[in-house]
Amino acid sequence: MRNRSALDKPWKIELQMVATGLSETQFRAGIASRKADLEASTSGNLDRVTESRSVGDNAHIFHVNAVNQAYSTELHMLMGGNYIVASADSYHDQFKEAEAQLIAFTRNMAERRSADTGSAAGDGYCFGALTVRGAFEKEYTTLLLRSKRHPDITIDVTSDTYAPDPTEPLLQRVEDEQSLLRRLKGDNKVIRKDELQVASMKAQEWLSWIMLGEGEERHKQYRLVLETMRPDPSPSKPLINIEMATGAVDDVGSARPLSLDEPQLVNLWDGVTRSLRPVQGKQVRP
Repeated sequence: MRNRSALDKPWKIELQMVATGLSETQFRAGIASRKADLEASTSGNLDRVTESRSVGDNAHIFHVNAVNQAYSTELHMLMGGNYIVASADSYHDQFKEAEAQLIAFTRNMAERRSADTGSAAGDGYCFGALTVRGAFEKEYTTLLLRSKRHPDITIDVTSDTYAPDPTEPLLQRVEDEQSLLRRLKGDNKVIRKDELQVASMKAQEWLSWIMLGEGEERHKQYRLVLETMRPDPSPSKPLINIEMATGAVDDVGSARPLSLDEPQLVNLWDGVTRSLRPVQGKQVRP
């Protein structure tokens, strides 16, 4: 996300959800582990931890001098059992300003008391069980989801609030003669291609599989993709791209066997993509 300071200078703030359901003791252990990692990566005058201190209850700041007057600042916080890290890079010894920006940014974060309405905190940007309030120049999120029960399946979700739609919509891109699928010319099948409504936005989806590999390594790989279409980008109409794929590899580099058959996979896909909805009519919750 990009915030603006009193000097109208844009700050790029990266927000990461490290873990959920943590106790204060586990959070403090996480801080100690991060400090050890940072100090282990120090090399001479590069990446030196110049400051490590508490900045409030369950909040800790790290200033890392990357090189010369360039710094990386991390604010670690525990909020409702959610371990989050907000970070920003700064230059010309402006690490204190970066710290102030991060603290001000996290003060606009709150827990959502209701998953359906978002309660009083539901008028902001959804971030897991938290909400980020405020007006930002850019809001970009990327998520990678993987189930312990189905390690062969990955779900990638990206959301970019103000990005314009691609020049060519999803179905046109995948059906183009120059697309990767067309160039592979392998054994493949389109399961479903459609245009639908998702969270008050038009969207297109493409569900297919292709056979990859040779001999005993030959396997079927599924790829299911959805992308929203909106000519008027806004916080309530972000560009969302969701991709579900099978074929994740195991520890020795072989494709994992499919844990779901095709109808089950499509059912899972529909459950994920059809769950997108606006929260209090302002934001779209992935």
